[in-house]
Amino acid sequence: MRARLGITLLALAAFVVGCGGPIAGTWQASGPSGPENPITAVTFCHDGTFTASADYGAGKMHAMSGCYTMKNDKLQLCMKDSKREYTAKIDGCCLHVTHEGKTQTLCRMACKDGKCCTDAATCCKKM
Repeated sequence: MRARLGITLLALAAFVVGCGGPIAGTWQASGPSGPENPITAVTFCHDGTFTASADYGAGKMHAMSGCYTMKNDKLQLCMKDSKREYTAKIDGCCLHVTHEGKTQTLCRMACKDGKCCTDAATCCKKM
């Protein structure tokens, strides 16, 4: 269930903007991660792919990757043999991802001169 929430949150984040667009870049959890808010960081690249890490507590870290799409407020993540859909909204430099009534907030990471990274090609290149 915890793994599902993490994957679901990641998928939601990707669905918000579609391939690339405003969601592209690297996002980090705004508060402590753990079973209730597992996503520690996620990068959405302009080519429609993503990588993410999740913390399920007790030292249980999980890395994942796949493709994403974002349309309206729906973020869909595709990994190997599964798809997850989330509700996602961007508010300035914050990405709010909701799944099963739980919302996790991620902050866009600065990648150049302390400014929000909004250029997908630059953000993903810096990884």
